[in-house]
Amino acid sequence: MFSKDIIRALFCPGWKTPASGLQPFPDPAYSCQGWKTPASVDLTGQINAETIFGGLPLNGPGGQPPSHIGALYSRGGRSITVMRSTAVQGSVSCIVHQFEPGTIATVPRCYADYIVTEYGIARLMGKTLRERAEALISIAHPDFRADLTKDARRLFWP
Repeated sequence: MFSKDIIRALFCPGWKTPASGLQPFPDPAYSCQGWKTPASVDLTGQINAETIFGGLPLNGPGGQPPSHIGALYSRGGRSITVMRSTAVQGSVSCIVHQFEPGTIATVPRCYADYIVTEYGIARLMGKTLRERAEALISIAHPDFRADLTKDARRLFWP
């Protein structure tokens, strides 16, 4: 799947991985790997890297959309989103049941492939909304999993 060196480099300060090759490219035709930390991901796999707390601007889209599209067009390419499971010193989950009104979906769910947190890796490509929700809940911070599960059951289980 992923090199343990890449995961260590992202989550362990000081870890060096000389051959990671993690270079974002502006042209989707040549973009296989691009890295920018999102603010949140909802249970369907939409990725938000532009706003916080609804519509409060945080960033522009950066290279996320072309990186994800380029990765999926590349032979054997994978779009990988690496993020922490919480924000604001652990008081807010970065995996949310739905985006608040005004939140921008920087990367649509159809381009979400792998989401990585310090709790694991969720593969979303080709999964149903229920399966996506289950995969994302499994990599959410344990303190937020019960609420996310309750919300997912309300949203995706009639």
